[in-house]
Amino acid sequence: MADILIRNVPGSALRQAKRMAQKQHHSLQEVLRGLLINVLEIREGNWSERADRIRRKIARSGKPQSNSVDLLRDDRAR
Repeated sequence: MADILIRNVPGSALRQAKRMAQKQHHSLQEVLRGLLINVLEIREGNWSERADRIRRKIARSGKPQSNSVDLLRDDRAR
C-alpha cells in the first residue's frame, strides 16, 4: 500500500475530519482513507457494486424490508 501526503488542507476540512474520527472512534487516517476510497468508488461507477453489497447485507439481517415502489403506488392510488 502507498502513502500519500496532502498539503494545504483547509482548516475547516481538517476539523470536520477530526470530528468524524472522534465520533466514530477511529483514527483520522482511517476516516480519511475511507472517505477517499468511497469517493473514488462513486466516481468510478462502483457505487452499484456497493449498493448490491448493502442490499445483500440487509437481506442477511432477516429484518423485513418494504418495497418503496409498491408503497408509492398504493399512496398514489388513494
